[in-house]
Amino acid sequence: MGLLLPGAIAAHRVHPRRRILAITGDGDFLMNLQEMETARQLGANITVMVWVGGGYGLICWKQQSDFGRSTELSFGNPDSPKLADSFVWHGQYVDSSRELAPALQVALDHEGLSLLALPIDYRENLKLGDRLGQLEQTL
Repeated sequence: MGLLLPGAIAAHRVHPRRRILAITGDGDFLMNLQEMETARQLGANITVMVWVGGGYGLICWKQQSDFGRSTELSFGNPDSPKLADSFVWHGQYVDSSRELAPALQVALDHEGLSLLALPIDYRENLKLGDRLGQLEQTL
């Protein structure tokens, strides 16, 4: 956890002319938020797509599947476009799936740093896990 933004910066350092796209959840992203400044100082060409679920969704999924319940894993999030602006990044928040492709294109076309945030509902993971578990029992 917390590796995505530093990993994207490392990818930029290895391949400085390539466009880097990193996709992560909000919990992972917030663990190394300070690296937004590092990326800016390095003049990196990175787009970070953040799935905003307001909690540690994958940890919740794992706890639910193993124990039938989870601990309190939710948290609030900053305003993504304002956060991006405060680190001199281009920032967008996408409200619907129809907006994703054009917003991603804008982010990737932007020369420099872009933050693209979009809501995600991890409850679908729990439903999928239940269906797969039922399938496994019938095999």
